[in-house]
Amino acid sequence: LQANKLLPELRVHDAADSSDPAAAAAAGGGSSDPPPKHIATSSAEHAVDEDTLAQCIGYFLRVCPGLNKTTIGELLGEPDKFYLKVLDSFTSTFDFCGLSFDVGLRTFLESFKLPGESQKIDRIINTFGKAYFTQAADIFANED
Repeated sequence: LQANKLLPELRVHDAADSSDPAAAAAAGGGSSDPPPKHIATSSAEHAVDEDTLAQCIGYFLRVCPGLNKTTIGELLGEPDKFYLKVLDSFTSTFDFCGLSFDVGLRTFLESFKLPGESQKIDRIINTFGKAYFTQAADIFANED
């Protein structure tokens, strides 16, 4: 998924190219995995705040046909603060009102493929649970 193709006014650059030592360390040094991408606006006139961008990407991942469901699942499970906002935005596009728990969960899980890592699955399912409880509060006594 390339953010510069999603929104033309954005450009994507590697953390390793950054002068920020923390970002370079986060890139993984000699790891064979590609470094994480950081999104920056190309100019002040096209500035997009992080929350708005996360909402746009979450909505895009939900409604755009033909996207790779495995990639969507991997992206939604990322622990980065920005991708947690994308996960929240993605989950908020579902309407669970009037759906039984199993139908709501199936509807949610049909839109992407769960990643294999247990921490990612936990983040995704917890976000689903919060959204489901908020929209169908009469089914469960509390959020836990």
